[in-house]
Amino acid sequence: MLKIATYNAGLLDTVGNVPERQPLVTEAVAALDADVVCMQEVWSDEHWDALVAANEDTRPHALRLEAMPGVPGQCTEDELLPLRACSELMCPNAGPSDLVSCTIVMCSDEVAVLSSSCTSCLVDNGGSGDLDVIEAACLGSSGASPDDLPLPPEERSYLLGGAFGIGLLSALPLMETDTLVLDAATTRRGIVYAKIDVPELARSTCSARTSPPCCPSWLRGQLRHVGRREHRPRASADRLGRRQDRGRRQGDRARRSQHQPFVTGRRHRA
Repeated sequence: MLKIATYNAGLLDTVGNVPERQPLVTEAVAALDADVVCMQEVWSDEHWDALVAANEDTRPHALRLEAMPGVPGQCTEDELLPLRACSELMCPNAGPSDLVSCTIVMCSDEVAVLSSSCTSCLVDNGGSGDLDVIEAACLGSSGASPDDLPLPPEERSYLLGGAFGIGLLSALPLMETDTLVLDAATTRRGIVYAKIDVPELARSTCSARTSPPCCPSWLRGQLRHVGRREHRPRASADRLGRRQDRGRRQGDRARRSQHQPFVTGRRHRA
């Protein structure tokens, strides 16, 4: 019987605590009882190499869609400086692995107006945890196109150095392999495909597709959701009182209905 597993590692700085989680993810994947593991969100070469090394004895055959960097992203002063001021104010004690996630939550208004070019640069350099390093790398002219028209693929800035974050680890030889690059705005998206020789099943296939970790539209949607949850005002005493009154009235109606006769059938005129 062929066993295939899929595992989303979530090794992205915006998720947080990547240095602490990465060794645990590698250990967990190596311990999986599966012939083939389809991996998602393993973005860096270092993390992928660690996975390959940990699976060398059990799943020695690996396939990965290599990164395809785009144009380096940049931010305007109007984008970066307000965001930095907010981050310094709201996340003064955030460590290197938590700076990005803290800034996203605490500075949602500033993050929501960033261009895709600026977003890609901040995500790529945010892992340093050093605002001076981030500003030196990202401050410049915006990569936005005139009249807000979509940029052609060769002029786009891609998150995470153009990494796709996907790959396969297999205990069985890969007979045929292929990759497909999909059109994407800010996060590279693609598919890896492998044909595997399984004697009792003739041939089998396995594929992995890039999931969108942090495109601006997804990020802004998450920020709006977080903002609603984090900043929703508490109910006032008057509102709570009205809710309690409404609940008592509903309870009274329910109790009265229990004492009313229940009549079935049609009504007939006398």
